[in-house]
Amino acid sequence: MSKKALSLCVAFLLCSLGLYLFSLKGKNSGAIYQKLGRESFRKADEIKVYFLSPAQGFTLKKEGTRWVILSNFKKPAKGVLVEGFLDSLAGLEGELRARGKKHFGLFYLTDDKALHIELFKRGKLMGHILIGKRGPRWDSAFVRFSGDKSIYLVPENLLAKFDIEGDFPDHPREGAFLDLEIWPLPAKEIKKISFSGEKTTWEIVCNVNQCVFKEKGRAKELKPEEAEVFFRKLFPILAEKVLPEESFKGAQAKLSYLLHDGEQGELDLTCKKEKCLLKEQGFVYEVPKKELELLFRPERSFASF
Repeated sequence: MSKKALSLCVAFLLCSLGLYLFSLKGKNSGAIYQKLGRESFRKADEIKVYFLSPAQGFTLKKEGTRWVILSNFKKPAKGVLVEGFLDSLAGLEGELRARGKKHFGLFYLTDDKALHIELFKRGKLMGHILIGKRGPRWDSAFVRFSGDKSIYLVPENLLAKFDIEGDFPDHPREGAFLDLEIWPLPAKEIKKISFSGEKTTWEIVCNVNQCVFKEKGRAKELKPEEAEVFFRKLFPILAEKVLPEESFKGAQAKLSYLLHDGEQGELDLTCKKEKCLLKEQGFVYEVPKKELELLFRPERSFASF
């Protein structure tokens, strides 16, 4: 090969390398960002998330005012995280990095390599977004829309939203949205808490300037501050996991609350050895028994009772 031909070959390789590195570089001040998201995404009431096939994923669905996870069985979803994700998609902006099917594989954006996000409103598809490999910065990712050949670098790590820690798409973890908090109640707004079990029954009733704790025919007046300390120790109840509804075989006790604004709730409870099962609005939670000690011996929280 002549020196001229060799020089041209080297120049071509350097040019190709430069273009490839440009496609991978991070956000820069001269980048031109395009609006990719739509405001309507915020109103989605169903989100299907999957890798490889729809059968290998889960669905986030809004039922009334509550979000749930639909997979092997229904579980509660943390609404603030779901709606935060929809906000991210609605405001999504990206920098065009490549165009054409021939580039899909490089960025893990082929149908069989990408993480799929499908948004629906009342059963109608609103958008289908494919998330490819993580970008050059931790807080970035490559994406494209189904039916579009354009590949964008967005300044947000969308894979991390589904607890995918690596650089490439993988099976999404529904645990990223699982709600394990039971009754995150505002302590100052609690008017009444009642517990009725096999061995003990008690209640705390609060008015404007005074609360009363009653158990076994006895009563003790409490300062509102004392009651609030007790409520903050008790709520929210933190579960370890969610189980299928059929796991709950029967109630041994009931716990209920009433807020000053009229909101109220009730759950059933049963314990065996070191674990308790709590059933609330059709969901069954497993909670360590030691975390519920206040329910079984509340008097220990109040001096001279």
